[in-house]
Amino acid sequence: MIFSSVQSNLGLAFNHKKNSLGFLRFLFAVLVVLQHSYILGNFGNEPLLSLSKGQLSSGSLAVHAFFIISGFLITRSYISNPNIWRYSWHRILRIFPGFWVCLLVTSFVIAPIAYINVHGNTSGYFLTSDSPFSYVFSNLFLSIKQPDIAGLMASHPEKSFNGSLWTLEWEFFLYIAIAILGSLSILTKFRWIVLAIFLVLLLTYLLDSCHCRIILLYWTSNRVPPLLVLFFSGAVFWLYREKVYWNSIIFVSLVLVTSVAIYLNLYAWVEPLTLPYIILWLSINLPLSNFDKHSDYSYGIYIYSFPIQQLLVQFNLDEFGVGFYFMLSLLLTMPLAILSWHFFEKPALQFKNKKINSINYFVSKVKK
Repeated sequence: MIFSSVQSNLGLAFNHKKNSLGFLRFLFAVLVVLQHSYILGNFGNEPLLSLSKGQLSSGSLAVHAFFIISGFLITRSYISNPNIWRYSWHRILRIFPGFWVCLLVTSFVIAPIAYINVHGNTSGYFLTSDSPFSYVFSNLFLSIKQPDIAGLMASHPEKSFNGSLWTLEWEFFLYIAIAILGSLSILTKFRWIVLAIFLVLLLTYLLDSCHCRIILLYWTSNRVPPLLVLFFSGAVFWLYREKVYWNSIIFVSLVLVTSVAIYLNLYAWVEPLTLPYIILWLSINLPLSNFDKHSDYSYGIYIYSFPIQQLLVQFNLDEFGVGFYFMLSLLLTMPLAILSWHFFEKPALQFKNKKINSINYFVSKVKK
């Protein structure tokens, strides 16, 4: 049964081998494409943004959910196998191979097509100051220092060839944070410190949301990114899973609280407290546990959809309406996501355990 009032806790309810997180990641990747369809095609506000009076969009919901899921699973991953070398190697293999190939495909396949559409040929494409070569090397380590190639995005609503990639730097930064906390035994012996980190981030975020900043908490010139708060909310849910009551009544109550908060323009205040439970409840109770049994295309959709959508704008294909533009974006992105998974992401993950053995061997020799 999807809905049940039987009392349980998150630790008992969550089965890491049988859950719907794969489906949710795929759904959220598609929602990102939908959000960007409205932005890149210059179609105005998308439906959820209008319904929530500007508080919530399909894209922000999706990215925030990604970080909740990531905080939950990454914390579980480290605790399940607390080897910092293995953990780091797994995280590198999961994020970098697909990312690097995406940079190459964007630079030497997608962007040249856009360049030919504008200039009629590729002469000069490789000689610009913001060349495809500098695009690859400038962005090689997740920080997007060169957003455009050959000035092709100058006339677009968004000036970046791939505006989705900015979250990957935050993602990897938080991977490192978990590695540090794990190596210091904080995740296992002093989990209250993680809870304290979450509460401080939450308080700072809430104060920023109402513009009530105080000097002790104002530690950057910008607002505290909600991504940090939500990632640590996922981490806290895993660390305190045996203390989190788990039933449908709580889920329905939190959905109602969230709905009322949106109506009262208070969504930013409740999101870090309600959305993690809602997302994790769906992952446990939706009957779609076999969705990603053989493949996971969510990462590929996320990293390839933006440049594909920018290319479609170059050819004025957004002029046929947002529905056509969205569906065509998804249709052209899927083959790249499929190729990315089967030829780069999945093969890279097969090295998870092979390489770590040599690393452990090297470390043991150094210690001797």
